[in-house]
Amino acid sequence: MQLTKIQNHRARATLLLSNPFKGTFFFLPSSKIPNFSFLIPPTFLAPFHSNSNLNSPSNRQSSLFDHPPSIFQNITKLHDALQLFDQMTQTQPLLPSVVKFNKLLQAVTKMKHYSCSIHLFKQMAAIRAPISVWTINIVIKCCCQLSCTSEGFAIVAYGFKLGVVPDVCTFNTLLNGFILEDRVHEAERLFKKLIKGKLCEPDVVMYNTMIKGLCKVGNNDTPIAFVRLMNERGCKPDVMTYNTIIDSLCKDERVDDALKLFNEMILHKGILPSVVTYNSLIHGLCNLSRWDDAVKLLREMEDERISPNVITYTILVDALCKEGIAEDAEAVLNIMLERGKFPNLVTYNSLIDGYCLRGEMKKAKEIFDLIRMRGLVPNLVTYNSLLNGYCKKLQIDEALHLFHEITENGMNHNVVTYNTLLQGLFRVGRCKDARELFNEMRAHNQISPDAFTYAIVLEGLCNNHRVDEALSLFRMIGENKLNLDIVLYNILVDGASKCGKPDIAKALFNELSIKGLNPNVRTYTAMIGCFCREGLVREAERLFLQMEGRGCPPDRVTYNVLLQGLLKNGQHDTIEILLKKMEGHSFSIEASTCSMLIDHISKRSLDGSLLKLIGKLVPKEAKEQLEICNNIGLAGNVTHMSFGLYLYFDVSNIMLMKNECCFVFEWLFQSKSENGMKPNVVTYNTMLQGLFRVGRCKDARQLFNEMQAHNQIPPDVCTYRIVLEGLCNNLQLDEALSLFHMMGEKKLILDIVVYTILVDGASKCRKLDIAKALFNELSTKGLNANVWTYNVMIGCFCREGLVREAERLFLQMEERGCPPGRVSYNVLLKGLLKNRQYDKIKMLLEDMERHGFSVEASALSMLLDHISSRSLDGSLLKLIGKLVPKEGKEAACK
Repeated sequence: MQLTKIQNHRARATLLLSNPFKGTFFFLPSSKIPNFSFLIPPTFLAPFHSNSNLNSPSNRQSSLFDHPPSIFQNITKLHDALQLFDQMTQTQPLLPSVVKFNKLLQAVTKMKHYSCSIHLFKQMAAIRAPISVWTINIVIKCCCQLSCTSEGFAIVAYGFKLGVVPDVCTFNTLLNGFILEDRVHEAERLFKKLIKGKLCEPDVVMYNTMIKGLCKVGNNDTPIAFVRLMNERGCKPDVMTYNTIIDSLCKDERVDDALKLFNEMILHKGILPSVVTYNSLIHGLCNLSRWDDAVKLLREMEDERISPNVITYTILVDALCKEGIAEDAEAVLNIMLERGKFPNLVTYNSLIDGYCLRGEMKKAKEIFDLIRMRGLVPNLVTYNSLLNGYCKKLQIDEALHLFHEITENGMNHNVVTYNTLLQGLFRVGRCKDARELFNEMRAHNQISPDAFTYAIVLEGLCNNHRVDEALSLFRMIGENKLNLDIVLYNILVDGASKCGKPDIAKALFNELSIKGLNPNVRTYTAMIGCFCREGLVREAERLFLQMEGRGCPPDRVTYNVLLQGLLKNGQHDTIEILLKKMEGHSFSIEASTCSMLIDHISKRSLDGSLLKLIGKLVPKEAKEQLEICNNIGLAGNVTHMSFGLYLYFDVSNIMLMKNECCFVFEWLFQSKSENGMKPNVVTYNTMLQGLFRVGRCKDARQLFNEMQAHNQIPPDVCTYRIVLEGLCNNLQLDEALSLFHMMGEKKLILDIVVYTILVDGASKCRKLDIAKALFNELSTKGLNANVWTYNVMIGCFCREGLVREAERLFLQMEERGCPPGRVSYNVLLKGLLKNRQYDKIKMLLEDMERHGFSVEASALSMLLDHISSRSLDGSLLKLIGKLVPKEGKEAACK
């Protein structure tokens, strides 16, 4: 019989969990006695009254009331709770106290059986069991967890009927429920009614709930006003209040506002920040690449004895990886381990993603293997990151192996997994495999292709010249929202255009108006490109003019597409007008457009006077170079243009170019060869310096190898210095050291400049041991360190926190006949400030005054910052005022 009872309870538990709330709504019955029974299906009521062969009432009462209070805390299974409830409800007319019912409801709610708690409450109402405000609050919480917050008000009304008055916790639960359901405006209205109607006095928990909800929808200003309101109403904000607002401000990139609130919290309210506060601020600063400020906060944490937690380190790892410096991220991870903090899966996932973004799949795989060694189990995010990395590197076989490994390890692919692999397969031209994978995805009951999936497949087919297949798939979609997606139309129009099928492109474009879709700027740009490609320039211009009238003004890309179309089709008469329009809209020209324009000018197809106008439209960094061509009288003369190009390579400031204008010197380099001129060592050196400046180390190495293979143009000492410095600046120290040793083997000149470059590179790469070894090697090579070398080593020691070593080296400079200069003083000054060595600042500043040295802008900023934070004495301002350049004195005094 006991076995039957247990089975009965288990069956009822299963039944209660099968969406019992569906179709039921709480409301007040018309009679005085509440009657919820008609709201509950008979199948739910039957088990509560079916156990007729239980013990006698007296035995039941004694067995129930003999139970210690801990019995409610020990409930871990639903059927045990139901069995206990049966015992409690069958002791009528003498029912247990409301406290016992509340403890039982709370136990069921803690197990997250919210629907079951509501049904037990209904049973309590049916037998007139006692209730309290605690009961009401538990049941309302269950309603909120089931996204039925509105029905919580009926519970409040039912409580009122029985004389149970809601408290601040009741209303806070309702507010939280609205917020969980993203009904923040309703929560705000309720909150205002509570205050206006004086229904309850909000406490800090209620304010925090409202602040959390408002921040959730991106409303940061109202929560700040709430903090002021709390102060007015005598409710003191706590650290959670500030943490919520600070976190929201940081997520909205309002970090300076967050820092102001942070200072207010500490200085004016006397509230100590927690690790959560610092994490939010550090995350916000890292997202904006404000590394110095982030480091400052980390140091502040240490000063306040707030230990960074796993989340802090994970934020740093993730931010460094997104900046493309995964080695530094791994260094942070190692520091984390040294300090006894164990990285979690999120930390490792960020590191894997960082290496994948850089295409370093070997390192990413090493981290992946390390996860398992550390006893962690890779999740789908881990696999998806690695899969994305392999696909971007076009290592599709490895990606496919990983794809199958996911299911072998008991995980299911999601839509991101499929989309990533589809993109990879199309990129390497494996359209058949991609289509099979897509069909497998469509056949999968649990994973449906989304709009992004269809975009990938259609674009993949178009890029592989399978426009007909793409169009056929698009027609198969049928009449649903995807068939009305302008993004998919744009892909097809662009694909048909590039594959030489203008009729299909035009038909699709005309189809838009029939379906009630408005072309966007990308649609128009694709069609303009299509017309230009087919030589229909007038059609392209007509469509271009229509854009403005149809409320879709052309953008930078549209202008460039039309400009290139006009140039390709020899339609030069409207070029100047178009360029002036671009200038009016502040649009810049793309690399390929600029190259075409200069090419047409050199061939006299266009008037050379346009160079000045073109100079206004290229990215800022390229203006100076184009103006050089214009100023030396190149316009309209091919011979002079060629001569000018030759001179152009001897202009030292070419090396200052950034990525946006790299096309300028690549085109000039090529033009020089085509015009019969041979590049000289200056040409190569300039080009190498430019490539390294924009981080294109691979291209620079190829050019350097080409130069070495060239018998007539051997690299000179300047070339080697450029390559070494370029590698060091791009944190490729090992490669730089390898070249350095090769130079030694070839008996090339290894002068103090070369050594200083490497010492500086080792310092930047945080390789102190290598920097020291190179510095100590100078004496054995008979070389004397110069001011630059000393400055680099002092900076290196300061960066590593070895201030005593830095000071020792600084003092040695005078003894060794190499007195420190203005830069030396500023490097040491910044090192002392960063390492908070304040006792020697005044002495150093006085020494600078005696030597007539001024402080740099960055050092001045740091000094003022430390004075404002009261780390340094304000009396130093007078001395600092003497050390700033004349123009900055007034600002320093202020």
